[in-house]
Amino acid sequence: MSKLLGRLLFIILFCTSTSFAQYNYRFRNYSINDGLSQSAVSTILQDKLGALWVGTQDGLNKFDGQTFENLTPENTPGLESGDILCLYKSKKNGILWIGTSNGLTKYDPLTEKFEKINYSSQYAIQIKTISEDSKGEIWVGSSSNGLFQLDKTSKKLKSIDLKLPTYKIQFLSFLPGNILVISTEDKGMFNYHFSTKKLLPITLKGKKGKFIRVNTLVKQTEQNYLLGTNQGLFTFNIKTNSTNAYIPELEQNYGILEISGIYVFNPEKLILTTKTNGLFTIHISKKGKISISNTVHDIFNDNALLFNACNYLLRDKNGIFWVGTERGLSSFDPLHQGILGIG
Repeated sequence: MSKLLGRLLFIILFCTSTSFAQYNYRFRNYSINDGLSQSAVSTILQDKLGALWVGTQDGLNKFDGQTFENLTPENTPGLESGDILCLYKSKKNGILWIGTSNGLTKYDPLTEKFEKINYSSQYAIQIKTISEDSKGEIWVGSSSNGLFQLDKTSKKLKSIDLKLPTYKIQFLSFLPGNILVISTEDKGMFNYHFSTKKLLPITLKGKKGKFIRVNTLVKQTEQNYLLGTNQGLFTFNIKTNSTNAYIPELEQNYGILEISGIYVFNPEKLILTTKTNGLFTIHISKKGKISISNTVHDIFNDNALLFNACNYLLRDKNGIFWVGTERGLSSFDPLHQGILGIG
């Protein structure tokens, strides 16, 4: 009897501390029929003039809110590849940096000119991630050639050796204090302190011995950042250099999720995109009660999310969210929503 009572108590506590709902976001969707050069959207960025840039596996797209301008190596001098892997905007001057499967390209929105960044290698460098340090220096990570820094004098990429155990870089980001966070594809996560020139491992416990790959890092509080990984959501304390699994209810109810994008409204509310399960909106009350809603594709609703395989999440200057999926681009206004059902 005591065991049965314990189970019932657990169920009651779990149900009262976690609720699930479906938000009725109204999406506007864009595909190749609307002018996109290709369906699989890998990355999205808004430049300082307000234009939206959408990277796909077959071309870069500039969107003015009405039409897409397709940019490819065939019609755009300086753009070496149409396979766009990442985009980054410089904080000070708004220069766009385009990471492709064949190197790095620079774009100046004022002159509207593309410029190829050269590198000393006979092999193509696949640029997976781009970041910027406190001095405005551009750093890039490649899928098989390691870490590079842009030399402003020679305008070339130079290889940087930080004694990493692998050349396969997945993600880069600079933290306060000029600390570089590096996530690799096969050897885990590290941070490098330029002041002490020390490379320190960051412990992330993966499932069944598999390494965790970080796809995105977003500030939540002054000390805590959120990590979106191929094995769920984690917190990262930059003071203690420690990580912890975050919102375990996600895995308990939806399985192991690959988080592709995070937007933090405040410590109590965030939006996530995933590689397989669409979009999640999460509310955390001050008392710890968690409300999770899952927004997914619906073939019977033209204003539903375009596809559940989401690669990227961006909120523009007007507060509109843009979701890059494997079948095109979806946008929605988080202020216009309803609730379809609660379970």
